[in-house]
Amino acid sequence: MALRQAPLAFRARAATAVVLLFLGCGAPPSSTPAIANAPSPPRSTEPAPPSAQPPAASSSPPAAPIAARCEPIQTSLPELITTDIDVPVPAIEDPTAQVMTPLHDKLARLVRGKATEPVRIGMYGDSNMTRDFITGEMRRTFQTRNGDAGHGFISLGQPWSWYLHQDIRHGLDKDGWKSIDMSTDQVLDRMYGFAGIAAEAQRPNAVSWVATSVEPSVIGRKVSLLDVYFLKRPKGGTFDIRVDGKVIETVDTKSPQIEAGFHAFEVDDAPHRVDFVSGPKGLVRLMGVVLERKAPGIVVDSLGIGGVSMELIARGDRAIAIQTLRRRKYDLVIFLTGATESDTPGHAKAVEQLVALHREALPGVAILMMSPPDLAGGPDKKPTLNPRMGRLSREKRRLALATGCAYWDFRGAMGGDQSIVRFTDRGMAWNDYIHLSEKGGAYMGRRIAYAIWRDLMGYLERHPTAGCDG
Repeated sequence: MALRQAPLAFRARAATAVVLLFLGCGAPPSSTPAIANAPSPPRSTEPAPPSAQPPAASSSPPAAPIAARCEPIQTSLPELITTDIDVPVPAIEDPTAQVMTPLHDKLARLVRGKATEPVRIGMYGDSNMTRDFITGEMRRTFQTRNGDAGHGFISLGQPWSWYLHQDIRHGLDKDGWKSIDMSTDQVLDRMYGFAGIAAEAQRPNAVSWVATSVEPSVIGRKVSLLDVYFLKRPKGGTFDIRVDGKVIETVDTKSPQIEAGFHAFEVDDAPHRVDFVSGPKGLVRLMGVVLERKAPGIVVDSLGIGGVSMELIARGDRAIAIQTLRRRKYDLVIFLTGATESDTPGHAKAVEQLVALHREALPGVAILMMSPPDLAGGPDKKPTLNPRMGRLSREKRRLALATGCAYWDFRGAMGGDQSIVRFTDRGMAWNDYIHLSEKGGAYMGRRIAYAIWRDLMGYLERHPTAGCDG
């Protein structure tokens, strides 16, 4: 954190010395020691005490204020999770050396203690992200070091039984809400919001809920700021917001036009359960809810969608995606897909569309493209080398550099070719040779956090006063 300067002293030399002290970091004085042509005070017949004598005019101007100092930031790398198959953590490639700069500046302000709101990261992914293993470890790593700013965004639908987030509790009435998403449970209007998952009410009094975490979680135990995302439309209905069993708001989603709707509210900074309950009539579609706190820190949103690809993400309704992204205000957007993708012209076009969409919604946002996790497969579940993953990794890097995004080799951080087999042998991936286990997800999540922080430290070496201004 930057050190504040000692108070500045201005000395007037006269028969009686008066020292005027001005507190601040190099701020100029608001007045001079003697004011020319100022009206004289009323004369008194009583002699003034020495401390009341007016200062004589100075024969020399005050000393120039000393500029505030901005000390270099002292920080350290997160500790890696180690195994017997470790490989070096690849560096983040930034083609212009500027893609990550806005993120670095926000992180520098956070470390200096000058941040007034969280730094927000949104990470898209396919089925490897639907259990929040990777992003959950990133969130824990950052928040145990930089403050628990809240869980972040979570969808209020649950298209798959294994869709679960870490360090939070959540669920819904599955007979009361129909979960929809942009890959396996699509709807014609494609209005899911940027996160690609939503829930449509099927009857009155259906409940979708979220709650803060409990032991042994070390983060996510409190919430004070919530923001629910929903769809506004002509036939929209109402839903109640119930906090700890008490209805505090009834939200009307009816609107002359179709657009994203939002409703923010505050609660005491404490453990809470929040229910969203469908009303008696009308259509209600809930996209998700943000859980944060009135505290700086780093929030990591897990945007995992089973079976998704860049092409499927790009098919979502563009207007609704932009409206919801603008509300969320990410500082870093990460893409980690590939299990269902190939290096085709359709994939390249989708990458270009998604980069353009996020830059329109979030001007100046840092975008980080990643290679896909390694996978293997073959007859009778015998692992065989899948050359598609190598080709796709090279194509992801090419597209990142072509669109001015940063790039990180996720597959390289696993160990490259056949690394998924080594992960499986050590219980770090399931025996389908596709999906990381909780152990493997945590291992890779820590490596991503390490790479991001190492990239920040490199920036701070080149810009030691980063985070001092603003």
